[in-house]
Amino acid sequence: MEGGKHKWYKWFCTWYPALYLLFSIVLVQWHALPGFGVDVDLLYYYVREARAIQQGHFLFDIFHGPVYPMLLALVESVVGDFFISAKYISAASATVFLAITHRLISAHFSPRLAILTLAFLMCNRIFWQFSYSGGTDMFAAVLALSAVYFADRKKLIYVAIAGVCAGLAFLTRYVFIVIPIAFLVTRMVLLFKRNRSSHAMAFAVYLLLFVVTIAPYGYLSFLEYGKPFKNKNYLNSAYELVFSKQEGITFDYPFLMNAEDREILFDEVYIQQDLVDSSFQVNGIGELWKNYAGDIVKGVVLNLFENTAYHAVFVVGWPLMAVLLLLCISFSPVIWQELKGGAIKNWILKYGGLYGPAVLYFLALLLVFHRHRFGLFLLPFYMAFIARIVSLLLKGKSKRFNVMVWLVLLLTCLVDASVYNWRLENHNKILAELTHFQPEKGEKVAALTPNVVYKNGAALVPFPYVNNADSLQSVLAKQHISYVYYGIIEKAWRPGLNDLFEDKLPGWLQPVLVREKTGLYKVVFNTQKPPE
Repeated sequence: MEGGKHKWYKWFCTWYPALYLLFSIVLVQWHALPGFGVDVDLLYYYVREARAIQQGHFLFDIFHGPVYPMLLALVESVVGDFFISAKYISAASATVFLAITHRLISAHFSPRLAILTLAFLMCNRIFWQFSYSGGTDMFAAVLALSAVYFADRKKLIYVAIAGVCAGLAFLTRYVFIVIPIAFLVTRMVLLFKRNRSSHAMAFAVYLLLFVVTIAPYGYLSFLEYGKPFKNKNYLNSAYELVFSKQEGITFDYPFLMNAEDREILFDEVYIQQDLVDSSFQVNGIGELWKNYAGDIVKGVVLNLFENTAYHAVFVVGWPLMAVLLLLCISFSPVIWQELKGGAIKNWILKYGGLYGPAVLYFLALLLVFHRHRFGLFLLPFYMAFIARIVSLLLKGKSKRFNVMVWLVLLLTCLVDASVYNWRLENHNKILAELTHFQPEKGEKVAALTPNVVYKNGAALVPFPYVNNADSLQSVLAKQHISYVYYGIIEKAWRPGLNDLFEDKLPGWLQPVLVREKTGLYKVVFNTQKPPE
């Protein structure tokens, strides 16, 4: 029986977006200060780009397009604070994401399954986190999901909207080029079937609107750099598939080998020259493949298994996967009967078109360094699939038993999300303490974590690319840097200095606010003569 015939279902469809938006706003207030993770990217990259847009020009980033910085600049002009603006963008995007998911799953499965999918989403740890964090992830995911939803509609006006959404998603995250590719491949297949003229028209309209959407930025980039898109995400692939397997190579190393990329990343960076190895320079996808084809193939195969496990444990959540596994084992005869009846083949034929963009996106993630937030776009597809499996297992069982199982699953997700996000905020407490740090006007702080200068007026400079005390002291003295922050990111990206800060702290570094051997240090040179 379809849920759409009941008043409760109509009430739910009317009010759940408003209720989740209210919940997100509560979480936004809870996340009062920028923490580790996406907030770092926001303050390091997107805020700088948004300020440039407000001043009338683009900063052509090597990793992403201008859509999110443009939106951030617009919202900040009303709100008056970039971090708060970013959090509200995420909250609004999460609400729209739920609405699009509901419509998409309802159209392909059923209203009942759509509600169950939404319930899983609302209780998911990652969805919670990025509903209130200041980052581009939720916004990019909703654009991509909207492109999938509108492309699924029959009228050309919706196909045109899908093309625009796909263009905006691409200009937010270049990896979402897989969305128009999936649509165009699907339509090319359909051209060999009935209604060829309608499929050909949809193909043309989608492609035209996609190109029109991305063309202005491509033209500006061409005027500036002689190429339509200054996209160097192949450096991400170089690190993930090649360099990360070599000892002593940190995430930012491939980007620091080229002066142009350093300017994009940090404006300026101070490098210990004997750490520079020209053999690690990569100047294009072709060169990367030519020099490291074997490493790339091996890395992709390993990532296939690692990313699958990673999504199960961290994106979907290990508690839900554990309960689901127990259910599958308990009802294995039911699963076996379905498999004998051709369930996999039937499912692929029926839902392959819907899941095509998700599969291509998952495959694209095998080529780049991975974070759990990259799985946001895949969550509706994962949760709908899980809800479908559970519904199949519970088919024919009593209503009371069904309710009990669904409650256990949802409560498992809810507890997991609550504990995960509480730990996340608790982990950021040292940054909250740093809000009490009051430097003198114009003093510099060397860090890879820009959050430490949020609201205190200090000038941020990049933590030098060095691995010994002498080189660090030399840079700090010559650049008149007053403070150094050595935290989680700095420990990971400058591991050669771990002994210095943990066991061999020199007299010219004095702790200001340190927790578990990470934190803020004042640079003083009165204990020894600074380097010439």
